[in-house]
Amino acid sequence: MGSPTLTPLPMRGRRTVLAALLAVLVFGLHAAPGTAASAPGRVVPVRLPGAIGTAEVALPGWYRQGNNPPLPLVVWLGSVPVPAQRLAARGDFVLLGVRADTGAAQLAVLPGRLARALPWLRIARHRVYAVGSGEAAEAILRLAAGSPGALAGAAVSDLSVNRSSRLHLSLSLASNRASLQLWRAREGSGALFRATRRFNPRAPVAEGIGTLSDERTAEAALLAFGLLPLGDPPPTPAPSELTAVSGGAGCASRPTARSYPWPLAPVDRPHPVRGNFGDPRTVFGLTLPADPTGGGRFSFHSGVDISAREGEPVYPVASGIAERQGPNRVIVREPAGRSFLYDHLRATVRDGARVTASSTVIGRVTRVEHVHLSEYGVDGRAHNPLEPGHLTPYRDATPPRVTALRIRARKGRIVVTVAAHDLPALPAPGLWAGLPVTPARVGVTLTRMEDGKIVLEQPLADFESLALPESFWATYARGTYQNFPVVGLHYFAGTPGRYLFRTTLQTRPLISGSYAVTVTARDVCGNLDSRSRTVDLVGRPRPVPARKLGRWPASITAYTVVLASLPVSLGRREAVNLARRAVVAGVPRVGVLRTSRFPNLTRGFFVVFSGVHPTAESAAAAARPLGPRYASAYVRLVAAPRSQNGG
Repeated sequence: MGSPTLTPLPMRGRRTVLAALLAVLVFGLHAAPGTAASAPGRVVPVRLPGAIGTAEVALPGWYRQGNNPPLPLVVWLGSVPVPAQRLAARGDFVLLGVRADTGAAQLAVLPGRLARALPWLRIARHRVYAVGSGEAAEAILRLAAGSPGALAGAAVSDLSVNRSSRLHLSLSLASNRASLQLWRAREGSGALFRATRRFNPRAPVAEGIGTLSDERTAEAALLAFGLLPLGDPPPTPAPSELTAVSGGAGCASRPTARSYPWPLAPVDRPHPVRGNFGDPRTVFGLTLPADPTGGGRFSFHSGVDISAREGEPVYPVASGIAERQGPNRVIVREPAGRSFLYDHLRATVRDGARVTASSTVIGRVTRVEHVHLSEYGVDGRAHNPLEPGHLTPYRDATPPRVTALRIRARKGRIVVTVAAHDLPALPAPGLWAGLPVTPARVGVTLTRMEDGKIVLEQPLADFESLALPESFWATYARGTYQNFPVVGLHYFAGTPGRYLFRTTLQTRPLISGSYAVTVTARDVCGNLDSRSRTVDLVGRPRPVPARKLGRWPASITAYTVVLASLPVSLGRREAVNLARRAVVAGVPRVGVLRTSRFPNLTRGFFVVFSGVHPTAESAAAAARPLGPRYASAYVRLVAAPRSQNGG
């Protein structure tokens, strides 16, 4: 099971058009009945020449003659899982369902036959994909191996081939350019994947755990081909409860002895930062980003990425000794123990050279059009270069945004999931314009509504510094991905990142009542944005304050209002607790007496009473306001006690 998806960030997204996916398969291999009537979009019956016979094609709802750009084609051999039909409603492609026993030769000519049968349907011939399991999987692989260029990608599962066939396929697939997904059971051998990689370690082949008849595996396969968007269209965010803009005042402090200039000219002016310290760095395997068991490579960005033009000179921010680490990386170590790493540059400084801050050219910006800068302290921790007193000058007047807040209350705890992002202080150029970065800090507070007291305060993320390596998923929540993410073998160019944070608040020790959950995102300059939700918690009962209770006056016979009578077998403590709750409820002059000390009362009880009144009328008048809370309250005459200590 994957973690629950959260409303994506309201950033620039890829155009997502609702499309239909319904492939009712023929010859006894049909999808669930009734799906066609309930699924959006269009289902077009088509008769294909040859042994294929009648089939049905699922098209996006908007696609028709006159509005028919070329679309990718997915040929699904065998039964399409019904949930997968719903998945394709999110993407722009055509699905053709055919029999599982369709051979490689028939599969190769299907796009052409489909185009002749439906002349108005335009297929992007360079984007034809085939999906199948078991018997169909071998036919798909034989087509991919024997006819390079016939398929842009293939996804197969439950494959069963003998050793000689595996050797032949792996040799052919190793030189194929088609994107290949090999899905297997967890206990499967994965021999074909290993053999293909052995012949060509850079072959575009990926291995996943699962079967294509499963909903989530089918979604992951289509996502890894780039046929599905990573998230739903961003909603319009609701107004935040609190947004505070400091105007960058928090970063306007004077430079200190530890401050340093920018590594690009002019060194005394800020430059656009397109990647923040602590940003997620995610490369997913064949999995869904929200899948808690999904594999891949996940880490924190340990510096900042500063935008620059190709060929610009890069200067050290501090003087020291240069150490080259390959052609694109340089480390400069200060005598005091700090070190600075510069990456993604064409290094020109020699190894071991003494360099001068803002003067020596240590390299030039490469085609990636940015330079990466990391700062490491004497403690070995990576420090955020944008924190006040480090990279100078720096100002930021743009607050982060908390764009979604989800709360799940469970017994004794609440799970808080947050989507938040920031934007660079200066707009990043080119393809990175408008893309988000992570906030410097995200935290949550729990406030008791009754008195406004903060009872819990917990950080979700604090990117002042990092002791690398740190646990990535202890900070970020599943569903997080970076700008321009990679899933499987597909690079989602231009897709904005999504930054989710999650924590669990232990609420068992708290008193039952209403609480406000407030999430706040901050940048390094003090700009902040927050969002709140109210939640009713069932925790400990409210403690009764230990207030002094009244006693019956000595030698007095008078009337009182009896709130409750308890047998002495229950103990005096129970009577005292009832009396204290009455005090909390606002009942005046509450006390406890024991009936054995009063001659006109039945022995064996503790009585919780309110007030001492000279007449029955005055006692009745005092009892009337108590009716809504104490319906059984009544007026009683109490004779003077037998001893001086009447209570």
